[in-house]
Amino acid sequence: QRFEECVMAEKDLLDEVQEALNARKGEWRQIAKAVQGVSYSWVSQVGRGKYGSAPTYSRLKAVADYLEMTKKAALDILIWTL
Repeated sequence: QRFEECVMAEKDLLDEVQEALNARKGEWRQIAKAVQGVSYSWVSQVGRGKYGSAPTYSRLKAVADYLEMTKKAALDILIWTL
């Protein structure tokens, strides 16, 4: 059962990253440059949901963390400008 939980968590993370990447399509090159070990090709394949082999958890997590961090930073800037 533990294996199934890990697979489900990875699937949820993949869905979360794909959704976030689609919301930030114009930033894919910037995201690829900012996240170590992630290329523009990888970001675009995951964002489009078209990849040869399943993305690794470590890369998905790194991108998810970056997207969350930059999302929070953008919200902080917005709040301070109001």
